[in-house]
Amino acid sequence: METGQVRRSCPLAVANRETDMTTLRLLLLFCLIAAVPALADPLVIPLTDLDGQYVARFGESARTTTFTLAPDVASIDDLSIHWTGEAINGQRRDGDGVLVDWVADLVAFVPDPQGGFLWAVTMPLTGAFDLSTPFLTVGGTAVANWAFLLDGPVQVGLALVASQDDDMEIVAWPEARLDAAAIEAATYVGNEDAAWGDVKVLYR
Repeated sequence: METGQVRRSCPLAVANRETDMTTLRLLLLFCLIAAVPALADPLVIPLTDLDGQYVARFGESARTTTFTLAPDVASIDDLSIHWTGEAINGQRRDGDGVLVDWVADLVAFVPDPQGGFLWAVTMPLTGAFDLSTPFLTVGGTAVANWAFLLDGPVQVGLALVASQDDDMEIVAWPEARLDAAAIEAATYVGNEDAAWGDVKVLYR
């Protein structure tokens, strides 16, 4: 090459390098997106051990069972319980001898990592019901982190609870027949098909 002569790159080679870099960037972006956990269909876990008849008298018919999340669940967005059945009002007699209907709430609860519990509470039930109720903190706020549910079997309990904050005479306790109960979880599953190794394979 003579002195002062400028070396020029081949336009085709430059274009090929730019195309390769664009392709690489797109593949890297795809792998990053694919590696993010994907929102799965709602996970439904039947709780058949909780089915049956409940009476609101304290401790008489509370039941417990356990559930375990699928191993491919990467994270949990929220948790609720779906329950169907029929509630039967109780009755109390006031100071004037008048019979008053007495309703109760179904309460489901799971332990939390701090040693307390999280609960799902229905509105007072009357007649047939078919409800999905979210689990919340005892203070009624959303649960910030459900990661502890991924550690293994989780105990869940259920009871029928009625207010007893007055001096009325109890004539009949509220009851409920639970025909079906199931945990419903909004979950994300890990994407095992996408990894940085895929990029290495493409560019070996």
